Amino acid sequence: MTRCTELARRLRHSGADVPIAWWRFFRAVSQDDRPLVARLAGEIIERHRRSQIVALPELESMARMVRAGEGKPIPESAVTLATGNANPVFRAFVSAGLAWAGRVEEAIVVLGPSTPDGHWHYSSMYADCLRVDVLALAGPGPQLREALERIEPWRDEFAVAGSTHFLGSVEYFIGRGREVLGDVEGARAAYGRAVDRNRAAHIDPWRRRAEQRLSALPSAAE
Repeated sequence: MTRCTELARRLRHSGADVPIAWWRFFRAVSQDDRPLVARLAGEIIERHRRSQIVALPELESMARMVRAGEGKPIPESAVTLATGNANPVFRAFVSAGLAWAGRVEEAIVVLGPSTPDGHWHYSSMYADCLRVDVLALAGPGPQLREALERIEPWRDEFAVAGSTHFLGSVEYFIGRGREVLGDVEGARAAYGRAVDRNRAAHIDPWRRRAEQRLSALPSAAE
C-alpha cells in the first residue's frame, strides 16, 4: 500500500486516492481505532464526492453507519434509500444494520430478494453473507438454508465489497447459518476457523464476533 500510495501521488489525477482513502478507513475499523474511524469517515466521503463516482448517496450512508458503530440507531434516510433499492449489496448492508439494532422485521423487508442466479458480481457473495446473518436473526427457515448454501463454497475467502466494506472471514457467516439451523458442531468448526483467519488478518471486530458466538455455543457434553 505504501508503493501504491506513492504512485497515486505521482500520477495525481489517477482516481486512486478514493480506494486508498477507503483502505485507510477500514484499516482503522479493523483495528478498532474509533477516533481515527470518525476522522477518516469525513475524508472518504469528501474524496468520493469530489471524484463524482456513481452511488455516492449509498456509499455515504455506509460510511456514516460504520462510523456510528454496530447497534446504533440507523438513519431513516438510509432505510428509505435502501428500501426497494436496485443494489442488493446496499439493501443487505442497511438490512443488517437494522437487524443488529433489533429491528429484524424491518430488516427482512429492506433485505428484499437475493441476487438472481447467474447475475453474480464482485460483491454478490458479500451481500449473501449479510443475508445469512439477517435471516439467522429471524430464525431457521428455507430462505436461510438457501442463503447458506450459496456462501459455503466460499468458506476460504473474506467477504469484501470492492474497496468500500468488508466482513472478515466467510466462515463466521457459515457458522451463523449452521448454528441457527441446529448444526452446533458445524457452527463450532466454522466459528473456530473464523477466529483464526480474522486474527491472522488483524480484523479484530470480526474476530471478536466469532469468539463471542463460539463461546455462546453449548458444550459437546450438553
